[in-house]
Amino acid sequence: MRQELKEGIIMITKKVKVTNKEGMHMRPASIISQNLASFKSEIDIIYLDSAYNAKSIMHLMNAPIKYGSELTICCNGSDEEQALDWLDNFIQSGMGDKEEIRGDY
Repeated sequence: MRQELKEGIIMITKKVKVTNKEGMHMRPASIISQNLASFKSEIDIIYLDSAYNAKSIMHLMNAPIKYGSELTICCNGSDEEQALDWLDNFIQSGMGDKEEIRGDY
């Protein structure tokens, strides 16, 4: 979805829901910031009316993102669609965490 923001800037946006039971924590924040550093586009995560630079591990760690949080990904730049797709897929996949299955042994 394309959205016009202030000053005539047009970005692509997508709403996603956090499926990771732990929410945002150090490991996924590190993976996100490291992977998005290779994109030229500006990439922000909007949550609770605040924008967090998705390329900054410090910004991501300061975001109070928990399981079930609804986020808006905003990307603007020459590779915005690829950046949005990568971040959307990573969040939707559980941000790299797998639930441990426990059984009786």
